Amino acid sequence: NDKSKLPSVLSEVVNLTNEDKYLANYACIWLQEIREHSLFTLQRNYTLFGTTSSGLKALVCRYLCPQAPPSSLNLTTRRGVIHFVSLLPFLPDTQMSMGAIDLWCTNKQCLDMGAGDEEEHAILLHNYLLYLAKNSSTEIEIYVALGKAIPEGDKAVYVLLRDKNRIANNNTGNRYSSDSFLLINPCDGYVYSAADPNCPLQHIHTLFSADNVYGNIQKTAKPNKISYDITTNTNNWRPFFGRRFEYPKAGLASIQSNIDYFPTSANYANDIETAVRQAIKTSLRRWRSRRLSSATTFHPDASACMQDILPLLEDWKKTGTISSQDGDSVSMNRRSDSNAMDAVQDIIRSKMRNLLKTRTLRGYPLNVPFTDVDEIITKVKALCIHEIKAVDMQYVLAVRAFPLVNNLVSL
Repeated sequence: NDKSKLPSVLSEVVNLTNEDKYLANYACIWLQEIREHSLFTLQRNYTLFGTTSSGLKALVCRYLCPQAPPSSLNLTTRRGVIHFVSLLPFLPDTQMSMGAIDLWCTNKQCLDMGAGDEEEHAILLHNYLLYLAKNSSTEIEIYVALGKAIPEGDKAVYVLLRDKNRIANNNTGNRYSSDSFLLINPCDGYVYSAADPNCPLQHIHTLFSADNVYGNIQKTAKPNKISYDITTNTNNWRPFFGRRFEYPKAGLASIQSNIDYFPTSANYANDIETAVRQAIKTSLRRWRSRRLSSATTFHPDASACMQDILPLLEDWKKTGTISSQDGDSVSMNRRSDSNAMDAVQDIIRSKMRNLLKTRTLRGYPLNVPFTDVDEIITKVKALCIHEIKAVDMQYVLAVRAFPLVNNLVSL
């Protein structure tokens, strides 16, 4: 056993909130024993407490509880809340707290600031999903997963969800296999099968729910290799609350408070559209000005056409479906998620059929949260569309900022 790890364990159980002080002694024992369990657990980063904005530490379970998403946005599906949370701008603790402390803000604090890092995104998404499940009387098994990922490193925080559809289609018949679970990156909204070896989340060290914390003591921490018998097999997952230390009879008091939502101003969203559109045009012209024969023009009719397409893409991001269009009429003949981009291309071909008789169209849609114009310009430049050398090429540009709540927009 490596006793040199003891000081770091002690440092993790100091400055606890008054509600969590009774956990200190057992937490120290739990952390020490789980790290000394084997050589492969010694190097894992197990987490029991998160530092609140007051500088005190609270048990991570206390951050989790059902919380309603903004009713004005009609977010009633898993996909809808994943999309909304991904539009919360990312702000690392180093910028948020002006220091190296890893703060775990409440969801109210996060939305009041209009930004958050990995933990804030994951906790917000977890609580929304838990609310939707309880509000519809749907059984759900959901956790926040802490571990290592690309590119986050040791600060990775995902949401782990048992998917009933995958259980039904699981050929192995093992409800604890990785095929039965989904991993959600709450910061960008991407959803992966836990069985996907290419999932950016490389290792899972800790899982926690509203009721317990589980340390992974299996030989492997790879999401596609581990067993997910989380609540039933203590040889794979070491629970914090259990026979040795019972869950409190009075339950755990949540540190969350009611979230105040207010609509994002339409004028604010329009100002963002105007600023971003003009900045992209100016930047493209500047980047291409260093080239010979580099006249940079924008096709007004094609741009107007694409402007009409963007609401359909926003609807698809929220619902997974997209409406077909024929001229000015809208057909409610829905397309499935799997061929949604084909549907978009069909709509574009229909609306731009005269232009496309003599031209070809190449494009790329971006959907991002808005922080500042410079960050958007950086994303556009990374596409390298300014490197196109064709002399007779024209650009097609469309920008829409869809107002959400609390000054958040879907750009």
